[in-house]
Amino acid sequence: MKYAGICSDRGHIASTNGCGAVMGSKKLKAIAAHGKAAVPIHDKSRFTAAVKDWWEQNNTTLWGMTIPALGTNAQYSATHDLGFLAIKNLTANIFPDHPKFNGDNVRAYYNGKPHPCYACRFTHCHEIELKSGPHKGAIVEEAEYEGAEAFSSMIGNTDVDAAEWLNNLNDRLGMDAKEQAFTLGLALECYEKGLITKKDTDGLELNWGNTQAVETLLHKIARRNGFGDVLAEGVMRAAQKIGGDAPKFAVYTHKGNAPHVQDGRGMWSIVFGMAISDMGAGAAGDMGDLGDLAPPLGAAFMDPATAFSAEATPKLSFQMNRRGNFIDCLGICMFVSGVQLKTVADAVSAVTGWDFTWREAVDVGDRVLNMMRAFNIRHGHTREHNSASPRLLEPPSEGPAKGVSVAPEWDKMVDIYYELMGWDKAGRPLPETLKRLGLDSVARDLAR
Repeated sequence: MKYAGICSDRGHIASTNGCGAVMGSKKLKAIAAHGKAAVPIHDKSRFTAAVKDWWEQNNTTLWGMTIPALGTNAQYSATHDLGFLAIKNLTANIFPDHPKFNGDNVRAYYNGKPHPCYACRFTHCHEIELKSGPHKGAIVEEAEYEGAEAFSSMIGNTDVDAAEWLNNLNDRLGMDAKEQAFTLGLALECYEKGLITKKDTDGLELNWGNTQAVETLLHKIARRNGFGDVLAEGVMRAAQKIGGDAPKFAVYTHKGNAPHVQDGRGMWSIVFGMAISDMGAGAAGDMGDLGDLAPPLGAAFMDPATAFSAEATPKLSFQMNRRGNFIDCLGICMFVSGVQLKTVADAVSAVTGWDFTWREAVDVGDRVLNMMRAFNIRHGHTREHNSASPRLLEPPSEGPAKGVSVAPEWDKMVDIYYELMGWDKAGRPLPETLKRLGLDSVARDLAR
C-alpha cells in the first residue's frame, strides 16, 4: 500500500512519504546492521564538553521542559485550545474530551515504564499496559502526539485505551499514522454524509467513534482487502476513487500527501510548512537559533500572535527549514536539538576534526533545500504543488480560528518564501543562489 513505513524498534518508525512502499517495490524486506567497533571521535574531551553544554541547554528548551516528563502529548490540550487539534476530519474544532489525552493525565492513568530511544536522556517514550476494553492487559508503546490525535479526536473516539490500541495496531501493520489519520477521517466523513454506504465498506458502519470498525478497516487497508484497497492509495487518491464531494473533504497538500495530524487552519505555519516542503509530509523543522542570522524560534512556533500572520508564517518556515534540514543530516532527533547552533557545530567539529562553524551548518540546510527543489522540478514540480486541498483553505466553522481562511494570503506567503530562498516566482532556484552554495552542477542541470 502507498503509505507503508519502515519499522524499527517497535514504535519508532520511518513512515512518512511511503518509504516502506519504495523498499517493497524493490523487493527489499529489511536492512540489518551489526558490529562491535567503537565510533571514532577526533577530540573526546572537546566532544564531552559540547555534549554537557548541549544537555544543560536542553533543560531550558520548549521540548526539554515538557517532553521528558509528559511525552509529546504534553501539547495535546494546548493545541486544542489554540485551535489546531485535528477533529473529525477538520469538520469540528471543539473536542471536550481533550484533557483525557493530555500528557499529564495519560501518564497518571498508565504509570508506564520508560522505553527510551538508544542512549537518549529524554526517555519520553513509555511502555504502557491497556486498562480496559477487548485488548485489556496488552503491552503497547504510548502513542506519540500525532498518533494519539489520529485515533482519538480525528475519528471521534473518546476512549484512551482504544486510541492507544489502534495506534499500536497501525504501527504493527507498518502504516504511516499521518496519512492513515486523514484517510480514515475521509472515509468516516464520506460515510456520515452518504457518499459511501455499508455496501461500499464491506458492511462496516463507519460512524464517528466506532473503534471496532476502524480496527477492522486497518487490517483491510494493510492487506488491500475490499474497501481497504481503495483507502490503501492514501487520502488524495482515495478521494478521487470515491468521487462526488470526496475531494472537497480530503485533507492533503498538492504534492499528494496528507499533512501532519493537526488542523493547520488554526496555525498557518503548520499548513504552509507542509505545503511548501519538498519532503512531502515530512517538512524538516527545528526550533532554535540560526546563529546571528535570526533570533531563537523556541515558543514562537506556537505563538498565537503569529498564528495568522502572512508576514511571519513564510519567514518562520524559512528559518525552521534551513536549520531543520541540517539537523536531519546529523541523524539526530529534533526534540533534543533545539539548542544553540554553535553548540551543535562544536559537537560536529569535535567528532570529525573539521573546523565546522554554525554558518556552514546553515549552508548545509540551504544546500539540502535547493537540491530537493531542483530534483523535484526535474520531475515536474511547479508552483501549483505548493498549495493544499480545499478543506485546508476553507475557514473553520468554530474555535479560535472561526471564519479565518489562509486562502486570500496564500500567494503572498509563497512569494515571500521564494524570495527568502533566492528562488524565482515559479519556485525555481536562481543560478546565483545555487552558485553561492557551490551547486554549480545543479544550476547547469536546471538550465537544461
